[in-house]
Amino acid sequence: MLLHARRCGGTGSRVRRACPYPEVFWDSELRAEGEQWKGTAACVAIGFLFALTLGLIYWQVVDQPHLHWMVPGRFSGLFWDSGRSSLVFRTLSEDSPVLDVSVGPVGDADSHLHFWGSHRNRCRPDSSRFCTEWEGQLAVGVGVELDEEMEVECYNISWTPLNCRLHIKHCFSMESVWWYGGGSVRPQRWPINPVNVPLQPFTPTDSTHHPSGYGSVLEHQLYGSSGVAVLLSPDVLLNVGIERDHQVCVEPRRAQPLHYRVCVGHNLKAVHQKIAHDRRDREHKNGQKNKNGPNNVTIVKVLFYDTVFFPCLFRTSGVPLFVRMAPLQHSWSYTGIRGIIPAVLHYSLLGYNFFIPDAVGGSLTDDLITDEELFIRWLQIISFLPVMSFQTPPWSFSQTVLNLTLLMTKCLKFAFVVPLVLKFTEEWRRTQNPIYRPLWWISPEDPITFTIDDQFLIGSEVLVAPVTEEGARNRNIYLPGVGVQWRDGWNRQVFDGGTFLHNFPVALDKVAFFQRIQS
Repeated sequence: MLLHARRCGGTGSRVRRACPYPEVFWDSELRAEGEQWKGTAACVAIGFLFALTLGLIYWQVVDQPHLHWMVPGRFSGLFWDSGRSSLVFRTLSEDSPVLDVSVGPVGDADSHLHFWGSHRNRCRPDSSRFCTEWEGQLAVGVGVELDEEMEVECYNISWTPLNCRLHIKHCFSMESVWWYGGGSVRPQRWPINPVNVPLQPFTPTDSTHHPSGYGSVLEHQLYGSSGVAVLLSPDVLLNVGIERDHQVCVEPRRAQPLHYRVCVGHNLKAVHQKIAHDRRDREHKNGQKNKNGPNNVTIVKVLFYDTVFFPCLFRTSGVPLFVRMAPLQHSWSYTGIRGIIPAVLHYSLLGYNFFIPDAVGGSLTDDLITDEELFIRWLQIISFLPVMSFQTPPWSFSQTVLNLTLLMTKCLKFAFVVPLVLKFTEEWRRTQNPIYRPLWWISPEDPITFTIDDQFLIGSEVLVAPVTEEGARNRNIYLPGVGVQWRDGWNRQVFDGGTFLHNFPVALDKVAFFQRIQS
């Protein structure tokens, strides 16, 4: 079959007939017997397009009559669900929802906000914006921006009350979405879906004295496994609550407007890199007026300290400061050893890569630790982190524990981990990519990686899988990345990525870690 892309009416030595599509001709001499097939194919193609059009109309009008366009993006779109009073963000290529935001009823108990029909978009003909006002109660504004280089679209949402008695509360659904970020909690979980935090001021507190509050590290950033990020405005006083396995809710205090930004990308890693890139470009004030303030000589003296430690940090992500992690109990639970890795991933995701974990074995005890196994397994995790400290000295145990501590400190931490951390610190300075990373950093579209909270990556080169279960001498390990190969850090055996290692042996004096084989 020969296909000639020539204009209709063109002349030549052969007899030509136009096909049903413009500017394309079939060679009638070679396809003299295919005229009937040609017409059939054209009819099938036209019929398919017609059916597809009818399907889209049916989906919009019949099957989804409550979904209405608000703002279209290039590869995503924002819809208004009038049936549930919610904002729905969807991808256009796969027509799948990435985020559902319930805005609740507005005004009287029997009245709801309706954007479609009776309220016109006052920002027309600008299709990238939507703005309207509802009966003197509420002003709504939405605008979309596209970052073509990073292929991420961000929607700026503004919900401004025009009535001081109007209560605004938006809730981000956890249905089919795993969430990360926000404020640290106690015990820390990864992801935060299993957490339950009552609606309260979104400010950092001392979790030792306020166990139900937010902890020492807090950022107005939430990341969803569907490839979405929610950036809450730090300039508005907010109450934030987490309803276990249901939703994350935010409400402004004192009848203030609610502003936030929803970024949609191809996957979770893409949106995180977009936010980190914007954070890197954010300017910080590099001085202050000294009128009625501290003496500048004293400030200069402070700058020459070797290190700076802070008990809590807010809006300083991306700055190389050390922050103390919350103290832990001497236990095998999430309030103890199992809470270390979720906290490491939480801090790093929000841009705090330099942290001081709690002392080996936990510091929330007045007595010396006596559980050798817990001490050893705790030590093995801390050996891969930036700082190591002890409350119970290793010589309080047997000579075996003391020898193992020396081995982990000299041969593992200083000879292997420290150079690795320094290497990825340089990468962090250039790109703002975290030093300690979750497994989905390598496989951002692999749902298995979304809930693994007992493994972590250093950069994209080393995977660490400690034992956090009492009495365990083996564990299941997931190696991410189809097409990636991993080498056992002890016996050099090679394994393929995208697979589980079931009942992988891990003796008490060993910690499982794997090095990525660079192709």
